[in-house]
Amino acid sequence: MPGQSRLISSSEPARELGITRQTIARWVQRGVITPASVTARGQARFDVEQAKRELRVHTKRAAGVRNALASQDRRDALGISPHAVVVLLVTESVSANPLR
Repeated sequence: MPGQSRLISSSEPARELGITRQTIARWVQRGVITPASVTARGQARFDVEQAKRELRVHTKRAAGVRNALASQDRRDALGISPHAVVVLLVTESVSANPLR
């Protein structure tokens, strides 16, 4: 139907991105992507375009965190410890990297 969103299961985006359905489920838990609906059996259904937009926003946000923390002067000015930088970068890279 024209103008109506196409809803898909987690299998299709997982296959297209070369990741597992479990990674999609983790991204849902972390708020990286949001299902358009959930079936009575608890299965998430995704709007293709919405999922693409959410992944683009998340990828840009992760890149912004890395860029903001790239300079030692910036980290010092923000009072961010080296340990916090490692935790932030690892967390962002794991959730942003479609291969994990």
